[in-house]
Parts: sequence; C-alpha cells; structure tokens
Amino acid sequence: MYFSTIIIWFRRIAIIYKEIKDNPIYLEYSKIWMTDLIHPSGRRTELVNTNRLVKTYPGCDSGKTGYTSLAKYCLTCSARRGGTRLVGVVIGEPDSKTRFSEVREMFDYGFANYKSNVVLDKDEFSAEIDIFNGKIDKIYGKIENSYSVLTKNGEKLNVKVIIEDNDPRAPIEVGDVIGKVLVVDENGIVIFEDEILANEAVAKMQLFDHFKHILYHW
Repeated sequence: MYFSTIIIWFRRIAIIYKEIKDNPIYLEYSKIWMTDLIHPSGRRTELVNTNRLVKTYPGCDSGKTGYTSLAKYCLTCSARRGGTRLVGVVIGEPDSKTRFSEVREMFDYGFANYKSNVVLDKDEFSAEIDIFNGKIDKIYGKIENSYSVLTKNGEKLNVKVIIEDNDPRAPIEVGDVIGKVLVVDENGIVIFEDEILANEAVAKMQLFDHFKHILYHW
C-alpha cells in the first residue's frame, strides 16, 4: 500500500511538472543559473538557481528542488535533447548531492535507451473535412497540440491516427470545432485526442447558391 502510494505521488508530480514546463515564461527563467536582482534603490542581489543541473547537465532547462523533514531532499526537473524531453522526479534522498546524481543517472539512461517519435505535429497537421450546406464543400482543419510517443530504441512504433468529423454544417467560423483526431495504440485504446478546428470561415449556401451548384454539376 505504501509503495503504491509513493508511485501515485511520483506520477502526479511528473504530470503537474509536465504542464508547468510548457509555459514559455517559466522556461525563460528556469534555465538561468545565476542572475542579479536590481532593487529600486539600485542595490544588487545575486540570485543562484538551486537546481544545479541547469548548469552541469546538457539539455536541462528547468527544475524545482525541495526539502521537508518527511520528504527529505527532492528534485523534479526536465531535460531536452533533440526531439526528446524527459522529466525526472526523486523524493526522499539523504542529501542534496544524491538527488542530483540520481536524476542525472535517470536522464543518462533515458536519453541512451529511448527516443521520442512525433505522431502529430500541430504545425504540419492538416485534415480535409467535408462541410454540409456551405458555399464550399471542404475545408482544412488544424489542431492546437502536438503529440509524441516515447519508445525504446529498436522498438517499433505501433499506433494509428484516426480522423473523425462531427458532420459540420455551415455557417462555420474560424476556430469552430469541426472534428477530432485520435491516436490509438495496438490494443485499440485511445491514448490521445484533440479537437480539429476550422482554418477558415464558411458561409451558408443561399437559394441562388443551390441553383449554381445544380448547374455546375449538371
């Protein structure tokens, strides 16, 4: 019971940190090792990042150290190399030096044995969706989130991407939800889902448009 509770906490901390580290403002400052805080009076205070891995470990760009009498020395941090980003979490370490060495070893193992495979790239994704009763028949949709799958070196990536529309009907505005994209694993389980948004507006067909449509397809 105790062990399973610890695993749950590790997972929760990693998930929380995964969301935090995607904040561009946070990443702008989290990678700084040393800087000076200039007070309104002109007095200067030197600030040093408590996460020493941002200085000593290549690719580490963020992290949070911690200590309590119960949890002991803790560290949650992230490193990125190429397209692969890893998050490391340690709790209950006996001293500060050990928490950094443990995460360093975790990162070394992860980067040496695993790679990140881009399944969906939000900047390249484009789905053609049929539009009912619109002045145009089809538009291209976009997604707001990319998705990658971590696999062990030599392991085959076995996922399938499914595009589903929600029978969109004109009028449609830019950003309206016109469908969804699913990533399904080898067992048919959905492991990722995102909305497909309209890239352009589509006006509703009027009576004259219907006549033109009939004549065009005569």
